[in-house]
Parts: sequence; structure tokens; C-alpha cells
Amino acid sequence: MTKSLLTKTSTLAVKLPENVELPSANQKIRAQKQIIKTMIQLLRSQSVELRYAGWKPADADYFRDNDYDGTIVVTINVIESSGKICDFETSADKLLKRFKMELLYNSEHIVIDSIRQSKVRKHRLIEIYTVSRHCPKKAEPAYIFPPSATRYHSRA
Repeated sequence: MTKSLLTKTSTLAVKLPENVELPSANQKIRAQKQIIKTMIQLLRSQSVELRYAGWKPADADYFRDNDYDGTIVVTINVIESSGKICDFETSADKLLKRFKMELLYNSEHIVIDSIRQSKVRKHRLIEIYTVSRHCPKKAEPAYIFPPSATRYHSRA
């Protein structure tokens, strides 16, 4: 189960600029919405440093040795079944646009805020999970009723 979930999750990891501060997502829904809005604005302006783009690795370390104390890295994880977003051979600005659209047009997000501490530095990792807005196939009804069953139904 875990392996199939990892192979169907597209991940974009970006480092935020030093001047951007985000509220703690563990507190309230309002803070989580603020994080989503800030990420959409940063992806739109392309003022982030791209760290990773690809299928979600099982155990990834998105931080580097030269990162300053308090570095914030945000991963956007899109769970999908169609593979439409995962053309990682495209340019960085197209990738940023695709992930921005997934955040923008999807109303359900899970935000996980955590602190990663090494011997000398403390970093913040924010993980955003969402389901892809692309439907792999046309929705089909679960039950099909014959026309005669719904034609003359009266309330008596």
C-alpha cells in the first residue's frame, strides 16, 4: 500500500526566501489557509528555490548543509492516478505553474508542519497534501435504474 501511494504522489519541494514568515499550521484552520495563499503567491511570482521535483521519495532530506538556521522548506504533494502532473522533463516555471494550479483549484488540503533539528541547526518542513484535480475517467453512476422503475412513482 505504501509503495503504491509513493509511486502515485508527485512532489515539489521548494525553499522559501528568508524574508517570508509563515504561521504555525498546527494551530488553526486560518493559519493553514494563510500558508496555502502564501504558497500560491510565491509560486506565481516564482520567488522560491526549487529543491526537488519528482515522485515522492520514501525518505527524503530536502535540507542542505549550507542552509541557514530557520530555513523553511515546503513540499507540495499531489496524489494522482493519471500521471498528468508528473512530466518532470519540463521547465521549472511550467512545473511551478502546474503545482500552483493544483493548490489554487483544489479546496481540500492537509497541512503538516514539523521541525527538523540537526546538531547545530533547526529547520521547518511544511508538507501540503492534496488530491489531483484531474479526473482519470468520466464518472459513472454506481447504480443504474431501468426507466420503468423511475417513470411512475406516486406518493400514496
